[in-house]
Amino acid sequence: MSDFDPGDFDEHEQRDAALQAERHAHAMAYQAFNQLESGSDTPSETGSDEELDNIPTILSQIENIKFIQGFIEEISTATLENRCLDDNLIYRLHNPCNKLTSISDPNTCLSLDLFLGVTNASEETYHTCRNAILLHYPDSGVLSYHGVKRLIADLTGIVAVYDDMCIKSCHAFTGPFAQLRFCNICGEAQYDVAQAALTGKDVACQQFCIILLGPQLQALR
Repeated sequence: MSDFDPGDFDEHEQRDAALQAERHAHAMAYQAFNQLESGSDTPSETGSDEELDNIPTILSQIENIKFIQGFIEEISTATLENRCLDDNLIYRLHNPCNKLTSISDPNTCLSLDLFLGVTNASEETYHTCRNAILLHYPDSGVLSYHGVKRLIADLTGIVAVYDDMCIKSCHAFTGPFAQLRFCNICGEAQYDVAQAALTGKDVACQQFCIILLGPQLQALR
């Protein structure tokens, strides 16, 4: 098959319109058949959303439109559970807490001070400082790095979700692009080849961050 020629766009566009019209005609025929069976004499002029949803989506032959259809499908079927969110976060979204989180405990205050003090440092710095405190004060209840992050999320409602993206910012590897390993536009790799050789793990070349709205609204209550 030859590559897509922009000059043929009108032909492909017309083909898509014909396929969509055919899909709509099927929905109308399906509705009319059901109305005949039920004895109704007042068929509607357009198929209902429910009936249209029962007709399989016809994917476009144009790649960009096919990707758009994929995103529409992802959005229409999106749930909290299929977004790979943390189970604790999903539970909090379904069951918002009506009590203020207390930070009066000395160990909690120490954990927050330590976290804020090394904000511009690495996660390993927090672990090193925490281990030094526990070495001298074994009974100290200073929180783990993930524990204090969860506490801050509860207090502020700031919950970050990270997704891999093209290092040139062409697109994220989500939705129809989730299964790709190379950028669909520029061809850059999703994962750092050098890091994979050193660690044996897939390390994204770049990520973008989303601050979820739901937890923020709950924190304002």
